[in-house]
Amino acid sequence: MLYNENGTVNNWLTVWRGINMEEFLKAYKYLERACDEMYGQIKGLARYISEMERTPIFVSEHIPGWEDELNRLKRVRHIRNAMADDPEGEDARFSSGDIAFLNGICGRIKTKADMLSRSKAQQNLYSGRNRQPAPVKVAVVKKKRIDWKYYSKWGLVFAGCVAVGLLLVLLGWAISACIV
Repeated sequence: MLYNENGTVNNWLTVWRGINMEEFLKAYKYLERACDEMYGQIKGLARYISEMERTPIFVSEHIPGWEDELNRLKRVRHIRNAMADDPEGEDARFSSGDIAFLNGICGRIKTKADMLSRSKAQQNLYSGRNRQPAPVKVAVVKKKRIDWKYYSKWGLVFAGCVAVGLLLVLLGWAISACIV
């Protein structure tokens, strides 16, 4: 049991490690409401997180802090779910930084300066709507000539001997076929 500034005893559920649990829940609900308004449905925060997860890597890698924000959103959602299941558990612990993060991301969502809005702008850069068509390259086929200066003299002599040998074998076969 902890005492508040009025000298009355607070329940441990309302104060966790000097940080007000109600303040955390209020910030979380405010973020959840902002996401619900953004998508026009309930469970907007879950959809926001799933859209962040489904964003292509070629878009998210160009936005600094993307992975950190996604991981912190998942962590905060996990803390909130743990509070609902078991408020005394280890998973229900949070810090004042978590509350500041919730308030900050909520403000960014309201002003369309959040990571997902930035990723949609980044995706528009990669989509066909804002790109100029690539110039068409025409392939020019040239006839290949053998440049004999790269072949050695002895290689040519060997190739000639093999050709003469094959001709003699064929000629001997043809003669033997005619005699019989």
